[in-house]
Amino acid sequence: MTELFGTALSNANARELPRLGKKRKVLASWRLSLALLLLSFVPVIYAKKCGGTAYEWWRDDIQSGNRAFLVELEMRGGAVLCLSKGFGSSTELLDPVIRSIMHTANFDQQSKMPCSVLGGYISPNVDINIPNGTTASTARRRLLTGEEDICAASRPDLNTCKYPMQDELGQWSWGGIAYQIGQVNGNCTTPDEEKDGAVCHENARNELQHDWKHSPVYGGDEISCDEVDAKNTRYLSGVLFSQAPLLDDMKYPMYMVSSEVDRLAALDDTRNAGLQYAREMKGENGCDAEIVYEFFPKPGGGISVSLSQVMGCTIPEDENKEECKRKSRAIADSTSAYISNDVVVVPVKQSTLRESQYLPVRPNCDQGTNSTTIKMSTQFICAATLPQSKCRKRA
Repeated sequence: MTELFGTALSNANARELPRLGKKRKVLASWRLSLALLLLSFVPVIYAKKCGGTAYEWWRDDIQSGNRAFLVELEMRGGAVLCLSKGFGSSTELLDPVIRSIMHTANFDQQSKMPCSVLGGYISPNVDINIPNGTTASTARRRLLTGEEDICAASRPDLNTCKYPMQDELGQWSWGGIAYQIGQVNGNCTTPDEEKDGAVCHENARNELQHDWKHSPVYGGDEISCDEVDAKNTRYLSGVLFSQAPLLDDMKYPMYMVSSEVDRLAALDDTRNAGLQYAREMKGENGCDAEIVYEFFPKPGGGISVSLSQVMGCTIPEDENKEECKRKSRAIADSTSAYISNDVVVVPVKQSTLRESQYLPVRPNCDQGTNSTTIKMSTQFICAATLPQSKCRKRA
């Protein structure tokens, strides 16, 4: 699938369709739920040291039907792998695997094949070539959605762990949603790399904060541990991320939960500020990302926010600039947007998405169908507080 929209929110009553910007992003199977509102400070919770390997953790500790999360630092934020466990074996990893990246005011999702994640992130020594029909924990069926459902399988060749254009063009994923909160109240969020990201690169030159944090979601089992080399943190229960790029204008948390039971427990815990306002939009294999943005009004009142998509590609852009442009234009031309019950819905033609991923278009699965890539509320939710007012935007 693909993400593709930009919108500007000038005040609490703004209600308009998103403007389809010039930049577009190629992506695969994912879903995203957003909400925008004020939140409370999220403290850092230091996890204990993990015992055993990541593969043993995945095999032995994760319950079938649940999700686990592998978190790592990246850029001025971090990334999280959402790992959904199937019922076929003790190591079945459902297809696709979603990797979410957050830094400053940017959010990006990438969809990956389970076999590439098992071999690249979990354990380089896992045998992924055991045929179907075996009872071994390394059974091949964990590599795919299901051969019986051709419309659900992510790739046509189930005998390889390579993306269609991996050898020719260096394809490294199916793609994913990418967007940025570009400015809030006239303050921009794009770091000036020549100034170590401490200020914005635009004329305002406002200061930027890079204080990305992660901790267990309140209300659930709250189980996590740091790997021995301190590179990654494993979450057996839900994970909560927080960032405050514009300290006086914007903050946000992002919630990911391990199960529906975990989500209901999180909704009952008032420390998970704003979670109750998120618009639920089911993700692939339960990998929902629920983001809540906190905006502070300008002095004297009013809020201005601009949201834009960020160009991306499933192949190295520096070596394939024209190819990436061609794919992006195709995605843009197949995009539409409409409002339904105060929610902006952005669909894309499924056939265009398949082509952007270098997959064949299936007449009985893709022709004439659309994939919803974004849902975002058109309304702010505001509550008076001292010394400032809360303004919440659900999306």
